[in-house]
Amino acid sequence: MGSGQGTSAGGRTAKWDNIRGILMLLVVLAHIYNHYTKFSPAARSLFLFVYTFHMPLFLFLSGMFGRKAVHRRDWGKIFSFFILYWVIKLITSGTNFVLFRRWNFRPLGDNGTCWYAWAVFVFMLLCIVLQLLTDKFSPEKRPAAKAAVLLLSCALACVSGRYAQIGDFLYAARVINFFPFFYLGYCTDREKLLKASDKGRVRIISAVLLAFFAWVCYAFGDRLYVFRPLLAGRYPYAALGEERAGYGWMFRLGVYALTVVISFALICVVPKRSFAFLTQRVGQRTLSVYTFHYALISLIIEKTRISQYLKVIWPEHWMLLLIPVTLLIVWMSSFQFLNTFLQWIMFPGRWFSGKKRQKSSV
Repeated sequence: MGSGQGTSAGGRTAKWDNIRGILMLLVVLAHIYNHYTKFSPAARSLFLFVYTFHMPLFLFLSGMFGRKAVHRRDWGKIFSFFILYWVIKLITSGTNFVLFRRWNFRPLGDNGTCWYAWAVFVFMLLCIVLQLLTDKFSPEKRPAAKAAVLLLSCALACVSGRYAQIGDFLYAARVINFFPFFYLGYCTDREKLLKASDKGRVRIISAVLLAFFAWVCYAFGDRLYVFRPLLAGRYPYAALGEERAGYGWMFRLGVYALTVVISFALICVVPKRSFAFLTQRVGQRTLSVYTFHYALISLIIEKTRISQYLKVIWPEHWMLLLIPVTLLIVWMSSFQFLNTFLQWIMFPGRWFSGKKRQKSSV
């Protein structure tokens, strides 16, 4: 049931929290279904649909809401993502060791979920440098300078895919491939975006477009799944296969364009109304869910092998039962005490100042 119109607790814009909440639900859902992509066409279709926009849009929002921290040189907030990176890495590695006796702690790169926190930390530092450079231009020329930076970052991403040496070390591949989305958000006026996305005709077209894209992923998922390496952001073009590798940069640009269109469509169709669970719980505690959800997935999906029990309950459509499992994991990882603990760890400065930190908007 809705609990307001346009704003949520603390005067936050409910639409942005709704988008975060939806994206977080999709992140957890995709991470669960990713365990079954080897044998399930439905899981592959879901992967294609979600991975086309979920992390790029998350990083776009991080750039848009992180601009104030960059401009103010809010080092506490900037370095909170560096701390978050280590928190997620330790939780993930510790969970794997306790549950499976696997110690896969790699401090400077892996294929885990902590890359997002590292990337936001690096992106904020890059934006400080880029701001110093673009501020040297006159106010009239700064938009052109920022556009040039955006184009150059896209060009760098297109070129980097040719080199297999750019991989998981320091998450270099994902930092390069996803930076354009963060910087695009950094340069975007959120009020203008809200106004542009609130037009009735645009919302209708966006809904149709999202439905059509979902159908394409469902109908042609097996054929399109060869482009998974581009969506993951950490593989070279060689992973596309010998025939497609030479056109990797073209496919990269195509994925970028598709991601922008689908992301804008999602922004348009998400309601402005505040909801108790989606907005005020999940949408305002996304970092808590992101930090703890994979440990719960390892426990519930991998350790207990819950799929065996789901197949008994509903043999023909057991994978649909993973949806309530997703909701359970999101609910468990969004408890207030977990969010409070995480904020306490991320902002050690307030241990001494006694100041309370507002919920993170990134």
